[in-house]
Amino acid sequence: MKHHTVFHVHSKGQRIRIPLQELQFVEIRADGCVLHLAHSHVIAEDTPEKIWACLPHDRFLAVRRKFMINLHHIAGICDDYIHMRTGLISQRERQTGTISAHWL
Repeated sequence: MKHHTVFHVHSKGQRIRIPLQELQFVEIRADGCVLHLAHSHVIAEDTPEKIWACLPHDRFLAVRRKFMINLHHIAGICDDYIHMRTGLISQRERQTGTISAHWL
């Protein structure tokens, strides 16, 4: 199976190219999805389900129904947080083992 290196989302009426290696995590909010990239962010009009369908599940993991994280951008994990290169993502303690198993 071929892995895609980019996918596209709609933002402000435009089609935006998102390189997977730059996508650190997707934050799901009530008003839409925010894609956090290495040096910027994009507010997507697409549904979380549509975005999730574009992400390779061997590289991305859903966390707390609020985030889709790129396993390659995790800097560390503790009981309360996933340390991303650009910030912290809160997590439930019972998820630590599951995330560590995918990350390591």
